[in-house]
Amino acid sequence: MMYYTQYLNMPRDPSEVIFKSSWLNFYDILPSSLNFVTVVDLASWGDSKGIAKSVVMTVGTDKNHNLWISRYDRGRFSPTEVLNLMEIHTRQYASKVYVEEIQYQKAIRHFARERMEKSGYFYDLSPLPYDGKKNAKVYRIQTIEPIAKQGCLHVRTDMSEFLDEF
Repeated sequence: MMYYTQYLNMPRDPSEVIFKSSWLNFYDILPSSLNFVTVVDLASWGDSKGIAKSVVMTVGTDKNHNLWISRYDRGRFSPTEVLNLMEIHTRQYASKVYVEEIQYQKAIRHFARERMEKSGYFYDLSPLPYDGKKNAKVYRIQTIEPIAKQGCLHVRTDMSEFLDEF
């Protein structure tokens, strides 16, 4: 591991990487007739090092169950910025929004609903089903592996942050 980190500037041993970039398909224009969902994964505000990042990601699915990463925003966002991004994603893709709700994150749906009432712009907003099992997030991520491995994951060529994480 030290060799990969220090000499190759790769923080992970390639043999431990689940996803391979060769599995990705790249696109410039989205196909028509996709069904969109937006998933919001909020980083903890207790992260004093600022390492954890929040993600607002919209994915389209086609009739063949391909996943099309349509928009990907990642960063240290304030609650207001998260609300803005949720609205931007829904306006752009007419997507249903799922918010991961653990601890303080439950409040984001409350404030989103208040904002919808004030603005008159409403969108479908639901909690992401909570799974309190140990390593639940890791298992959720691993469920994407066979989709990507079969060439069913499509990413815009300019999504460098997503590609760096992949």
